[in-house]
Amino acid sequence: MNPRHPAVRVLLGVLAIVAAASAGWWAARETLLPVSASSGPTTAPVMATVTTASVGRSIHLTATATQPVRALARNALTGVVTATAPGEKRTGDTIYAVAGVPVRVVQGTLPFYRDLGPGVVGADVGQFERALKALGYLETADSMYGSATTAAVQKWQKALGLPPTGRVGQGELVAVPTLPTRLTLGPLITLGAVLTGGEESVVGVSGPRRFELLLGEDQARLVPADGKVVVHYKEAAWQAIIAESTAQESGTTSFTLTAADGGPVCGSQCADLPPDPVLSLSADLALTPEVTGPAVPAAAVLTTSDGSTSVVMADGSKRQVVVKGSGAGLLVVTGLTSGERVRVTDGSPPTAAP
Repeated sequence: MNPRHPAVRVLLGVLAIVAAASAGWWAARETLLPVSASSGPTTAPVMATVTTASVGRSIHLTATATQPVRALARNALTGVVTATAPGEKRTGDTIYAVAGVPVRVVQGTLPFYRDLGPGVVGADVGQFERALKALGYLETADSMYGSATTAAVQKWQKALGLPPTGRVGQGELVAVPTLPTRLTLGPLITLGAVLTGGEESVVGVSGPRRFELLLGEDQARLVPADGKVVVHYKEAAWQAIIAESTAQESGTTSFTLTAADGGPVCGSQCADLPPDPVLSLSADLALTPEVTGPAVPAAAVLTTSDGSTSVVMADGSKRQVVVKGSGAGLLVVTGLTSGERVRVTDGSPPTAAP
C-alpha cells in the first residue's frame, strides 16, 4: 500500500485520532479514580496507663487564730524582776521572780491577798493546801493552817532549796483557774523592770481559739458555699469547714472556721500552739474538692452527644466511665483499674478537610 496515495493518508489520520483519544481516556480514568483509604500514612495508637491520682483545685491563704485572754493575777511584790518563765505551767511552778523571790502558780479562783502561816483560816488557805496535797506533801486540806500544814510547807520549801520557814508571804503565790495550762506574763513583767505592786502579772486564756480567713473581695468570690479548708501548723494538718461568713465595713469578708463537729479547728492539739493571742497559720482552701481514684489523660475520654463518657481500651473495645474530678490535664474516673491501658489517639491518618 502506497502511503502517498490519498486514501491511505486519510486512513492513517483516522487511526492517529483514535489512538490519541484512547490515550486521553485512559489518563483521565487513572486521574479520577478515588484513592484507597488505606493508602495514606498511619501511626501506632498513643497509649496511656491508668494510674491512681488525686485531682482538685485549691488556693493557699493565711488563717488567723485568735484567743481571748484576760489578767488572772496581779503582782503584790516590789522590786526588780529577776526572772521570767511563761509557758506551760503546773501546780507549784515558778512563773516569774522579783528581787530573787519566786512567784509560784496554784490552782484556784480566789486571789492570794495575805501572808499565810500558822493560825490562818480561810478559802485561800484551802487553795494552798490542795496544791500541797497535789504535790504529795499534805494528806488533808481543811482550810486551817495548823501544824500539819506548817510541816508540809517546810518539806516543800526544803525540796525547793528555800529556808524552811513554814510560812508563805503575800505575793509569792498567784491563783489561776486551771492547771496545767499555758500562761503568759503581763506587759510590765519583763526582766529588769521595776515593780511597785498592782501590775497585771499573769495572763491566761479565757475561751477557745477562733479561726478565720479574712479575704478581699476578689478572693471571697472564689469561696464555695461548702468550702473545705486545711490549716497547717508544723507537722499538723487540721481539717476545717466554713461555718459562717461576715462582711466587714472595710470590704473584706471574714470566714469563720470550725472543725466538722463545730469545735475549735485545732481540736485536741490546741495546747501545742504558742500562747500568743493572735497567730497566723498557713491554710489551703479547696475550690473544687479533691478526688482520688483511677486517672487518665483528659484526651483519652470521649464524650457523646448525650453526655455519656467512655474510653477506648488497648484492644480497641470501648468502656463506659464516669468522670469524678479533673485537674492538671487528668480526669479521675470510675470504671477503670490502675495499670490498665487506654488509647489517647487511635493512630488513624488525619482526615483531609473537604
